Amino acid sequence: MVTTLFFFHQRDCIQFALTAKPAQRYMPTDHKSLQYKIWILVMSKPFDTFILVLIALNTGVLMTQVGEKKVKSHISHRTPTRPQLNPVSVA
Repeated sequence: MVTTLFFFHQRDCIQFALTAKPAQRYMPTDHKSLQYKIWILVMSKPFDTFILVLIALNTGVLMTQVGEKKVKSHISHRTPTRPQLNPVSVA
């Protein structure tokens, strides 16, 4: 039952993605305004690439922070008192 619902949901999502029409973009009318210049910058391919690189770097930084926390937690469990308490917990 759950797999059947999941399959139908996937099918509906794919159907929507294939038939969806792109949204209309807002374009400022005054080509000399600051708003138009910012719009041109944000819509450019280099800006898109720059944002994707920032997202990738942020993901890498977050992964290393989580990895460091895991390493620290494993190290903190190996304190000198732990081997002394091990026979007590086994008994």
